[in-house]
Amino acid sequence: MSNKPQSSVSGRRQPLLALPDPASVEQLSREQLRFLVERLFAIYPLALARLLDQPPAPRAARAGVSEMLTAAEVAQRLSTNKSWVYSHQRALGAIKLDGIVRFPQQAIETYIARRQREAEGVASR
Repeated sequence: MSNKPQSSVSGRRQPLLALPDPASVEQLSREQLRFLVERLFAIYPLALARLLDQPPAPRAARAGVSEMLTAAEVAQRLSTNKSWVYSHQRALGAIKLDGIVRFPQQAIETYIARRQREAEGVASR
């Protein structure tokens, strides 16, 4: 079986990209998996926009859907350190795939908004 996905154009199957065959994913190294997942997160919103015949949204507008942050980026955004981010990953909405931990930007924004509302509630008492 070919390692290239096939596309049906005019009834003929044509190779698109050199992506791994789903059956071979288990044979990829962790480094290869990390690269693959990061590329897929970056490509997904653009491919979806093309499929829906819509122009891709600007990067800032796509952030809630596709922007995935590293622990270092989250730590910087929250003015804390990576260790704190990892210890609070569940509350921060982390997504973990075979050891790769990423944080959807929208989940971080939601966390910040919730904490601000809680702080305002405490301050008004």
